[in-house]
Amino acid sequence: MGQVKIENVQSKQSVARIVSLTISDTNRLANYKFIIRPARPDMAADLATARENVTKAKSRIDELKSSFKGE
Repeated sequence: MGQVKIENVQSKQSVARIVSLTISDTNRLANYKFIIRPARPDMAADLATARENVTKAKSRIDELKSSFKGE
């Protein structure tokens, strides 16, 4: 983990400078290109919300199926 500062933005890629790292051996980083993605602070909460929405949608689908069958 670490932080980068975006220095140049283009249509398909950007250039960033490493601001901080949590690893001590930075020599392993030399001569590589990296894909940087934003970190989400609480993905577990997002996952729980998504699961709840799926459960609600399935329940609603079952209700609609029942109403079409005349049950």
